[in-house]
Amino acid sequence: MMEKLWGDNYFNKKEMKWTSNNETKKGKKLDRCFVKFIMNPIIKLTTAVIEGDEKKMNKMLKACNVELTKTDKEKEGKKLLKIIM
Repeated sequence: MMEKLWGDNYFNKKEMKWTSNNETKKGKKLDRCFVKFIMNPIIKLTTAVIEGDEKKMNKMLKACNVELTKTDKEKEGKKLLKIIM
């Protein structure tokens, strides 16, 4: 997987295939693997924390096996984001 994250590698979800072409057969643009699997999840989590979307945040934290203490759960915004990261 590490080799696929760097360079001109893309993942076509519909075909479930790795490719070096940045477009699908129908012309839809694909994100680079690093963006798709690393950056986008970080951005989504950061946005959920800053906006206070607890449902989305908790779902993402559970998927990452991140558990917050009771004291941590009381924090909001940037302070909570620093703890999570």
